[in-house]
Amino acid sequence: MQADCNLVLYHIGVGPLWASNTACSRRDGHMELQPDGNAVVYVGSVERWGLRSPADARWASNTWGRNDGAHRIDVQDDGNTVMYNEANEAIWATNTAGR
Repeated sequence: MQADCNLVLYHIGVGPLWASNTACSRRDGHMELQPDGNAVVYVGSVERWGLRSPADARWASNTWGRNDGAHRIDVQDDGNTVMYNEANEAIWATNTAGR
């Protein structure tokens, strides 16, 4: 996560491969891999009743509600970043392999 709230995948010596395009003037952005399987870039840290406002979300993988167990995100050697479910199935990717 860059200081400008943009989540960016870089290839050393090449430059950016993928970005969430969430750059803004604030400095409090972060990415969360939520228990429901959705990866979300948030700006701000305000929670109300244990929930975040949708207005605080700037980007999402849209993989929520899958109910397919634990999730992980791997930055692979081929340049692709992939989210896997508990069954080791790819459910989201940056599609940057080989770049």
